[in-house]
Amino acid sequence: MNRKFVKVFGLSLAIALLGCTPTPSVSAPPEPNEAIVAQAIDRPQSLPLTLQFEANGQTIRLEEARTPRQREIGLMFRRRLGANRGMLFTFDSVQPLRFWMRNTLIPLDMVFLRNGVIQGIVRSAPPCTTPTCPTYGPDAPSNQVIELRGGRAAELRLRVGQRLDIRPIE
Repeated sequence: MNRKFVKVFGLSLAIALLGCTPTPSVSAPPEPNEAIVAQAIDRPQSLPLTLQFEANGQTIRLEEARTPRQREIGLMFRRRLGANRGMLFTFDSVQPLRFWMRNTLIPLDMVFLRNGVIQGIVRSAPPCTTPTCPTYGPDAPSNQVIELRGGRAAELRLRVGQRLDIRPIE
């Protein structure tokens, strides 16, 4: 057999096998995009209230941040958040999620869910207006996060393992 043919065949086989290598199904979320953050500094975003859930006899209405831009801006620059209001962040896959409070002016509770079941709760994450902010999140992977006014998760008696029935507003 021709040595050149063997080398070319071996190289082709190696490249083909590399293409078959599985990629991890869960990856760390991307770091917040500075360009998107810089574009958002003039005002907070306002998304329509489209979803709701009930807890402790109260109905909480949610804005839904579905796109990468909406998720990165989140509740930045909001000066207040009503007691029965919040924002739901949805992701296509279950993954480790970490949220930051950059340019967020009010304390927030972060409720991390996997398919509607609470995996972890960060209570009253403090505002951060500096360029370097800590991130928050549980060790358990999630695909949804609800942000509420700081202290609201305790008032609603939310707990890890609890299922929230998030549905369209009727």
